[in-house]
Amino acid sequence: MVDISAGAGDSQGSVQLRGANIHANAGENLVLSAGLLEGRANDISFAVGNEKPGSIVLAGGRGNVAITSDESDVSIVGGSALFLATSESTSKSGSVIIGSGASGADSGSVKIGSGNSADGKAGDVVIEAGNSGGVVGSSISLNAGESSNANGVGGSFNLAAGAGSSGGETIISGGEGSGPIGGDVSI
Repeated sequence: MVDISAGAGDSQGSVQLRGANIHANAGENLVLSAGLLEGRANDISFAVGNEKPGSIVLAGGRGNVAITSDESDVSIVGGSALFLATSESTSKSGSVIIGSGASGADSGSVKIGSGNSADGKAGDVVIEAGNSGGVVGSSISLNAGESSNANGVGGSFNLAAGAGSSGGETIISGGEGSGPIGGDVSI
């Protein structure tokens, strides 16, 4: 085992692992990899202190940040909050893509949801497009998948309110207009 750590104290020091800068097409890479034990890959853990928790930041300069796994799971867990976002920009910010990989057989599912609550209120799930200062506001598109099979059936689109002693409401409305015309609803 190799242990690289900063010394303890009232203000603990830092540990930096970095590749060298090269004034050419590409700098050096920094690779952290766990060895194999009887055919099973070991874990790589990043952890911050518990008393005054800090942050774990994975940032790419002008490139990409990739967290990949061929067959095992990838878990990203936040204490109080988890943020997945691209950097702010004065011109055009980047995109955030959450999806399952393509497959020759069945591809994986994507689930976005909040956790259950035993006594209180479970968290809301909000999908919201940002506000625009331009002429046209941003859109939200929810589309079920197509089937290219000659006898195939397209995917279903299910929209349902929650069950309870009194069921929840389902509200679909067009946007308000500051002038005399509001948005249409087409079903």
